[in-house]
Amino acid sequence: MEKEHVYDVYEKIAPHFSNTRYKGWPKVEEFINNIPPGSIMADVGCGNGKYLGCNAQNIFSIGTDRSFGLIDCCKEKDISYQTFVADSLLLPMRSNCVDRVISIAVVHHFSTDSLRI
Repeated sequence: MEKEHVYDVYEKIAPHFSNTRYKGWPKVEEFINNIPPGSIMADVGCGNGKYLGCNAQNIFSIGTDRSFGLIDCCKEKDISYQTFVADSLLLPMRSNCVDRVISIAVVHHFSTDSLRI
């Protein structure tokens, strides 16, 4: 279900979607700007990377998304963004390797209650 109604759709609409998602949410930006200097943050489901440059002088951010097209949009925005394609439910990351995680507007895409929980 997710492949047809989420993954395939975002691959098709990635550039248009990116163009409509250019401004971060103030509360999310406030959260990121209050992360202690030297911290590592993961943005799981980073989309076009609009939060990856937030507080970049103080923290190191890593972005993941299931969409190759959206990861391409991240790179177009800033080639220095550290991003990779990954399923949000099967991240190839060790436990406790980041200090903070955001996952904005992602969980509602999971197809079942048990996956969302």
